[in-house]
Amino acid sequence: MENIELYRELTIEYYNQNAVEFVSTTVGADMESIYEEFEKYINIGGCILDLGCGSGRDSKYFYEKGYHVIAFDAAIAMCEETRKQVPIEVFHQRAEDIAYVGKFDAVWACASLLHVARDNMQVVLRKVVNALKTEGILYGSWKYGDNERVDKGRYFTDYTEKAMIMLIESLRNVELIKIWVTEDVRIEKSDNRWLNILIRKIGA
Repeated sequence: MENIELYRELTIEYYNQNAVEFVSTTVGADMESIYEEFEKYINIGGCILDLGCGSGRDSKYFYEKGYHVIAFDAAIAMCEETRKQVPIEVFHQRAEDIAYVGKFDAVWACASLLHVARDNMQVVLRKVVNALKTEGILYGSWKYGDNERVDKGRYFTDYTEKAMIMLIESLRNVELIKIWVTEDVRIEKSDNRWLNILIRKIGA
């Protein structure tokens, strides 16, 4: 796909221009089953990075459960929405620019890394893993499929189990805990499927 960087910028602008609508369709989504899987591996009080915090829904949940939460998003309007939801540090930053080293017990990347270009996904995932402490956990989700596409002004990279497993196997010092497919929790999007992963950092 040509002009990926342009599509990425247009994706960020989409969220800036449609923040109110996006929040209204996502903030009330029932994520309980995914939270439950994620929290099996994190102690209360642990430090979580909400990577691509969007509406602030997940940051709010983790903060109220007693975790220490730091969030960032590439769209400044999404940062502002998260600040409305929860009193935490929220940074205006792209996933590609993550530079933390060994800081987090867990990274929550729910429907955020799906906007990273396929050719750059391995590099970005390495940066995310580097931000984890040893034994730290990463949760990520992507729309299910094998396409790079632009849909209603947003760029997406979709993944199947096979493609994701190959990607994870290319990373150093990680192990795959679980990979599974779910339906979209938003009723109006219930025909969508999502690929979910949990991986653990097993070395420095």
